[in-house]
Order: sequence, then C-alpha cells, then structure tokens
Amino acid sequence: MSDQIDTVAEADDDVDLAGYLAALDHQALVDLVLERAATDGLFDARLRAAAASTSSPRPSLTAYRQALASAFDTDGYVSYRETYDYTTGISSMLDELQALLDEGHAAEVMALSEYAAQLAQDSLGYVDDSDGGMSRVAEQISDLHRSACLDAQPDPVELARNLYRLERNGDDLEVFYGAVEAYAEILGETGLAEYSQLARSEWEQVPALGPGDDKTWSSDRFRLTRIMVSLAELSDDVDEVVNVLARDQSTAYQFVRIAEVLRQADRRDEALEWALRGLSLHGYRDYRLVEVAAEEHHRLGRASQAVELAWQAFEEMPGVQTYGRLKEHAERAATWPAHHERALSHLRRQSSGQRDRSTLVAVLLFDGAIEEAWAEATVGGCRRDQLLELARFREDDHPDDAIPLWREEVTREINAMNNSSYANAVSTIERIGRLLATAGRKGEFPTYVSELATQHRRKRNLMKLFAERGW
Repeated sequence: MSDQIDTVAEADDDVDLAGYLAALDHQALVDLVLERAATDGLFDARLRAAAASTSSPRPSLTAYRQALASAFDTDGYVSYRETYDYTTGISSMLDELQALLDEGHAAEVMALSEYAAQLAQDSLGYVDDSDGGMSRVAEQISDLHRSACLDAQPDPVELARNLYRLERNGDDLEVFYGAVEAYAEILGETGLAEYSQLARSEWEQVPALGPGDDKTWSSDRFRLTRIMVSLAELSDDVDEVVNVLARDQSTAYQFVRIAEVLRQADRRDEALEWALRGLSLHGYRDYRLVEVAAEEHHRLGRASQAVELAWQAFEEMPGVQTYGRLKEHAERAATWPAHHERALSHLRRQSSGQRDRSTLVAVLLFDGAIEEAWAEATVGGCRRDQLLELARFREDDHPDDAIPLWREEVTREINAMNNSSYANAVSTIERIGRLLATAGRKGEFPTYVSELATQHRRKRNLMKLFAERGW
C-alpha cells in the first residue's frame, strides 16, 4: 500500500497544473473559479473584494470589510487543531490589505486594519489560542496599520485622537498597546501635543493611591498610566515619569519602578530615598525593593546598613530565600559568622515548642548542616519532602534512620492507587531492600514484602509488579 501511495505522489508531481489551467477554455476556467468560490466563503469574499476594486479607481471598503468578516468568522468554536488553518486564512487576507497598501491605498488600509483589529478581538473568545496564533495576527494588524499611517500621513491631530481612543480602549490582544511610542514619528510635535492634552485631561481625574488601596490593577488605570509614562519618556522628563508612577503607592513594586527609573538616570541617591520610603510604607516582603535599597547602601560604603535591611526582610519573612540574601549581604560586609548565629538563634526561638520546624530544617539543609537538620526534624517535625531529602542524605551512613521514612513513603504511594504510584512504590521497596542489606538486616526483606503482598493482594496491577520481581 505504501508503494502505491508513493507512486501516486510521484505521478502528481509530474502533472503540469499551470499548463492545464492555461489550456482551459476561458469559460471553463471561470466556472472552475466560481465553483471553488461557492464552497469556500473566504475565497468568495476575497474574490468579490478584488472584483469590486477593478471597477473603480478606489477599492471597495464594503467588499473588503465583508472579506475580513468572512476571514475572522469562527463558525462556532475554533479548536486547537483548527487554529493554525484559521489564523493562516486571516493572515492571507491581511496580505491582501498589504497589497492594497503597496498599490497606494494607504487611507483605505488604515480604516480596514482598524476594522480587522475589532474583528480579531471579537473572535478571540471563540478560538483556542494556546499557540499564540491570534497574537501573531494582532502583530500583523498593528504593523499594517502603522505602515498605512506612515504612507498616508494623516492629519496629526485627527490621528492623535484616533490612536488615543484605540489605545485607551485596548483589548486582550492589545493591537494598539504603546501606540504613542510606536507612532511618535508620524504624530510629530503637533500630534504628540494633542495626545498629551487628551491624556492629561483624564489623568487629572485619577486619584492618588496609597498603601491598602485596591485599584492598582484596574485595566483602565493601567493603560492611562502607561500612556502618561510613555509621554514623559518621549520628553526625556525623568521627574515626570516619577510623578506619574508616584500617583500609585499602593504596592511596594511601585517604589521599585520609581527607584529603577532614577537609577537609570544616574540619580541613585534619590533612588535610595524612594526605596527606603517604600520599605517604610510596605515593609520588607518585596525582595526587589529590599535589594535596590541594599545595593545602594553598598555603593555608598554603608555595608552594615545593607545587611540590616536584609536582616529586617529575614525577620519579617524567615525562609531560605531571605536567609540566602542575608548571607550574601553579610558576606560582602564580612559579618556573616555573627549574622549566621543570629539568624539560626532567631529561627530556633521561633520553632521552639512548635510541631513543625520546616523553616529551620530548610535553612539547615541550605547550609549543608545535615545532622543538625535531622535532629530538628526528628524532634519537631517537618515537611514530607524534607524528610525524604534527609533520608537520601543519611541513608548511606545511617540506613536504620532512613528505612522507616521510606516505608512510610511506600504506604503513601500504594494508597494513591494508580499505576504511576504503584511503580514508585515498587522502586522504593527495592531501595528499602538495599538499605536493609547495608544495615545487616537483609533477612527482614522477604517478610516485609510478604506482608505488603498480603495486605494489598486485591490490587492487581501492584501484584503484577511484585510478580515481575519474584516477590
């Protein structure tokens, strides 16, 4: 059968399709095209758009709008398997708009690409866009619109008003995201002045936000803030960028952004001031803000103050991450031995009397202090993953300590009752066998396996794995 298929494929390659079509009677060729159009809505729409354009010096916007609508029509839901063909069809239609632009119809392409942007957004909810095909369509529309504007050179004030509306009313595809930057050259001074006026008239109504306020993630506010920052950056006005960002002080990250703007402008003392202000308002939980302030202290030769910031972060949120950053800064300040003891003492005080010492165990594992971590885990308990990590570390020299932990893991895996967990359980049982041998207790293994087989004899898939190993 395979040979027959290959033979057919080779025969198809030899067919002179172009010659065949060229030799067709004119009416036969017309009928062939119309037959295809009757079964392919997108092909029909594109054909009608092209036909309408030949009968007038200007392209028919109505015909092209219909062709775009046909291209974006989902006809229900577009599954993952169908998305590639769907977006390829759209891209092909957008290529038709590019051809229009190449023929000198820039104004028409401006309008049509804006219509395409709206269609793209409307269809997005009906498409499985796991591979980002619609994002590539959005990028193509964006490039097409900007190229059309560049060729058409529309009135800068009108363009500013239109772009501002499109950017402010952005959607999930964000076709016009960052428009003020992308179109700055086309807008020129006049258009940018209009854009700025439109943005500022709205910005004046935006309330300042402080710690605890919850409007930070409003998409409307986000877009307007983005526009205001872009305008300030286009003017190289660092103070204005800071003023825009400072309107929202509801999160620590806002202070990170402000500090980074000032650092890039080589105004690092001011960056430190803003970072410290953010820490005073929001505490030390955002490590990015702590790091900005600490680095600036190091730059100024104030290593002890950098370490103190890292200590405050560790004290407020003890864990491996904050401990590691404390270690880094204390080593740079040559004070790690003292801070090391201070940090461990702090964790021991916190965990004293508690049933779970996971944080202390994690830090000791980070230090490589396996015996100390084991002692804390056995006295106060810790997470299961930490116990297993300790078992791996100790099993070579202390198999008797590791065996009970691996037995508990076998029970847990078997109780999960799926083939993957059964395979894990059997692998762990084999591990226990090796450890029993290492501990001089090899004779216990047959009894252990027999007890498991008796207890779980109804689990057929597990018993098959046992049988494969002769248990």
